[in-house]
Amino acid sequence: MKMERTKEQLSAINSRGKNVLVSASAGSGKTSVMIERIVNIILNKEAGIDEILATTFTKLAAEEMKQRLLKALKQSGSKDEFVLKNIRNLPYADISTIHSFCVNLIRKYFYLLDVGADFKIIEETDASQLKQEVIDFTFTNLYESENPTFLRLAKKYTRYRQDTAFKNYVLSLYNYVESEKDRFGFLKKSLKYYCEQGTKELLQSFYEMKKGEINDLLPHLFALKDYKSEKWDKFSLSIEQMISSCYEFSENIEKAKDLSGIEFSLPRVLKLTEEEKEKKEYLKVCKEKLESVFSSFKEFVSCCENTEIIELAGKDYSDLADVVEIFSQEYSQVKRDKNVLDFADLEYYAIKLLSNEQTANEVKNKYKFILVDEYQDVNSAQEYIIDKISNNNLFLVGDVKQSIYGFRGCNSDIFLNTKARFLNGEGEYIELKENFRSAKNVIDSVNNIFSKVMTENLMGIDYKSSPMKYGGLYKNYDGETKLYFCEKDETDEENNLETYDLLQDAFSENNFAFKEGEQVLSIIKENVGKDYYDVKSGSLQKISFSDITILVRSMGNFTDKLIKYLLKNGIRISCQNKNKEPNYPEINVLIGVLKLLIRLSDVPLAIALKSEMGCLTEEELCRIRLNFPTGTFVEAVKNYDKNDEIKDKINAFFSYYDNLRLKAEFENA
Repeated sequence: MKMERTKEQLSAINSRGKNVLVSASAGSGKTSVMIERIVNIILNKEAGIDEILATTFTKLAAEEMKQRLLKALKQSGSKDEFVLKNIRNLPYADISTIHSFCVNLIRKYFYLLDVGADFKIIEETDASQLKQEVIDFTFTNLYESENPTFLRLAKKYTRYRQDTAFKNYVLSLYNYVESEKDRFGFLKKSLKYYCEQGTKELLQSFYEMKKGEINDLLPHLFALKDYKSEKWDKFSLSIEQMISSCYEFSENIEKAKDLSGIEFSLPRVLKLTEEEKEKKEYLKVCKEKLESVFSSFKEFVSCCENTEIIELAGKDYSDLADVVEIFSQEYSQVKRDKNVLDFADLEYYAIKLLSNEQTANEVKNKYKFILVDEYQDVNSAQEYIIDKISNNNLFLVGDVKQSIYGFRGCNSDIFLNTKARFLNGEGEYIELKENFRSAKNVIDSVNNIFSKVMTENLMGIDYKSSPMKYGGLYKNYDGETKLYFCEKDETDEENNLETYDLLQDAFSENNFAFKEGEQVLSIIKENVGKDYYDVKSGSLQKISFSDITILVRSMGNFTDKLIKYLLKNGIRISCQNKNKEPNYPEINVLIGVLKLLIRLSDVPLAIALKSEMGCLTEEELCRIRLNFPTGTFVEAVKNYDKNDEIKDKINAFFSYYDNLRLKAEFENA
């Protein structure tokens, strides 16, 4: 049964003629909204699929969007030739990651760049290795040339005649600015903070951040002040001193400096009730938080007011930026010689192309509609690219609360700044707050936690003013959220200094204390067999083992220990293996065939032809290429015109391939 659209979803689907930013909470149906928007555009003949650009964060998401769009267009039942043509063209649609869009752009306009037409893209691991080789080469040259700036830094940052740390500083700074649209302009711009006026700006920003933390702490102190009990009054003076200090700190930066480093004391009160003990622990946490704010502010003030240190740091930073630029030039030259690009280059060269107004206008005129998914995770370079190719036709979708790629240079402030501009009249801002994925109590629990931690002062988000709403799909079943506290294991393995015995560990019985494993096992047994409401069937179902998911922080030693414990206690586990298996030939063949079903391309086609699916030998593949030496390998196969055994194998292969393609439209892998 098709779910009825909310007013906000309909606005997002039907809005035209202006830029739109959609803030879509988890489970709010953002992907289905994007699909329906594209379907409506095509059905209403506002644009063809070749006039639409949709970018996603991963290749998997892009392929899923294509499949869902194909299904939706077919289910529309339209027999119009325009719609049918777009269905046929869907495999070639510009629905991809932003990196894939950049690749296509560079391949089309390569002649405007210092890039070969047949450039290859190297994986991150290969790029890291290449960077290491180049940094070693660069440092050797700088040592030999006795560059005075470099030698001064090397003397300062080299430890025990090892310059590894120094090299890592250079690489870290280079990696940091890779995602900026003007890499070295960004580095030079940052120099402004290494002077008197710059440190004043930094100090003011830091003060505002700390003031925000204090404002978030005040409601907790007031709640403790209002608490009444027989012995709690003895804590009143301490609480009032903390509240008074908070107000004084927030008045102005000079008063905040005077308060820095202050500490508070709590009275020693005996024979407290259990509830009073809990409140005292709560008060201790608030006290420690407040002291931490004052202490960190004092330390920052001390650094900012030491002009000698600031000047020295500025000199180091400036010289370090010069070394980074020298490394960048060497790295770029090596990549040119090898005719390769890394992922950061894709955005860099796309920006260079789009800085040319003629090129930018050509790309801009191609697309009538541009959709960007996971907009909260774009970086400044990607934002520049999006801006240069758009023409009041953007549809941006994201959720700033789900921004998790800051370590890759992604900047959630871009989303917040765009929101501010659109609310000020530059576009339309739409919020999808209804969650259709989770039960009511789950949503209430998330809202309760997020409202306390996602504040304007701490994160630039006032979550409390716009929380998620329950979508109402679970009828009378509200669900539940539980928080479990585990005792610490009696044996601390980190402090166990006995010699590790591999055989003993592998074959030992469960003779160790594992409280967290016991807790997980208990939760599983407690819930298996209980009723839960299944939204798809609209009925109560019994919870089975396959309905339970365990999320862990990382696939490390703890996870291995947990798996071993659950298996030993009769719980069957399906676990994502951290070891990749595509190195096996059979898996490579399978992946190649699956890629081929999505789109005919050279490498997957060669893999499939050489497999049992095509039964061609390497020698026969070479003969196919020699028969048609120009163009792609796909063209060489299709243009093979000799009436021999190879031609028969090709015909048999494509007959089988066409059947698989037909099945792929209706069945999953």
